[in-house]
Amino acid sequence: MIFGAAGLLLGASVVVEFMETRFVPRLPTAVLATGPHASRVSVARLRTDRRQHRPRRREAKRVAYLAAGALREPRESAVAR
Repeated sequence: MIFGAAGLLLGASVVVEFMETRFVPRLPTAVLATGPHASRVSVARLRTDRRQHRPRRREAKRVAYLAAGALREPRESAVAR
């Protein structure tokens, strides 16, 4: 969210100036504005991927837990009672 705001803040003036003059005199600012925006897109993509994989990982942990079984066999005296 911070990256997106920084990209919009830097890029807004460049876009307004381009719309008025059809020229980008501040190219370094335009390039600088793309960096935070690209980072925002990457972070959003990674967050989406994590949300999709979380249930699968949780299910794999449950299956592994159930497959492990008991750690030790119960004693016969406890079972006979």
